[in-house]
Amino acid sequence: QLNYQDQIYNIPCVNLKENQPETFNCETWIGQPIECTPFINGPIFVSSSVPQIALVQIIAPQLAQLAFVPPSCSIPLTEYICKSAFSSCFELDNNTLPTTFYYGQPICQDGCQYITEQCAQVFSIQNQLPPSCTTLSQLFPGQLQNPIQGHQLNYQDQIYNIPCINLEENQPETFNCETWIGQPIECTPFINGPIFVSSSVPQIALVQIIAPQLTQLYALPSSCGVPLLEYICKSAFSPCFELDNNTLPTTFYYGQPICQDGCKFITQQCAQLFAFGNAYPPSCTTLSQLFPGQLQNPIQGHQLNYQDQIYNIPCINLEGKKKYLPTFFCEEFKGKPEVC
Repeated sequence: QLNYQDQIYNIPCVNLKENQPETFNCETWIGQPIECTPFINGPIFVSSSVPQIALVQIIAPQLAQLAFVPPSCSIPLTEYICKSAFSSCFELDNNTLPTTFYYGQPICQDGCQYITEQCAQVFSIQNQLPPSCTTLSQLFPGQLQNPIQGHQLNYQDQIYNIPCINLEENQPETFNCETWIGQPIECTPFINGPIFVSSSVPQIALVQIIAPQLTQLYALPSSCGVPLLEYICKSAFSPCFELDNNTLPTTFYYGQPICQDGCKFITQQCAQLFAFGNAYPPSCTTLSQLFPGQLQNPIQGHQLNYQDQIYNIPCINLEGKKKYLPTFFCEEFKGKPEVC
């Protein structure tokens, strides 16, 4: 209140938006950040206090930190972050309710536990906090944020179920060989045939996941940037190896891993980059998910034990390993960027 010449004037205060009663609704996803594209497949659950563009700005730094994290962690963690921020909208409507209620489907407890296991090393090295699988829900007091089967709404002594969703990476996978779709274009020199693809992560999803990593390579010296580009491309789009002979009931397809020498070459060539902490070096001691007890980057290859018969899937070396000594020559400037 302003007292001016014995006259009172009122200047009203404003409340914080966070302190206003929230309303919830379903909205069409705005398509940002692009890394979330493979994992958002319908309307999302949105609060009036945190619009979509605010969620984008909140999770963008988290996604950026995954640029050089191994795919075994970065893919499911990207999915976890995206589906937590933009939860699938679940419509609760039947004859006993006075109106339609909308709720977001939480990620199941199994998905949360899967992330903590897959990314344990990343969380310890990058000082990131892992998701807490024991956190309680704000909307459903006394219930876990990541429930075992779903959340329960008690409305006038009637129980309504909102089922949780699993991470696609945590679903049973199938594998096949596919023709490479030609993206991202930076990988063109290194992909020379069919690639090994998982049902849980289609090619377009891999493109969107590794694209941010590739854009960061342009600023690196070629002695590191070029082999690291090859390593990322061949790790994401591994060459397909067909395992077929008279002793197998069917043809099995597997991806050829990058050899141990290639992994170590990357850690040496890019040691300075990794030392600055701006990127996560590949771990050459990580174990394979498909071949328990064997290295993800083996010395000679992976071994498949099928009915006591051993089958070999040879690893591949980085093609340019011997080519990355600096060479210099003159070229015509291509006119881009125009500011130059």
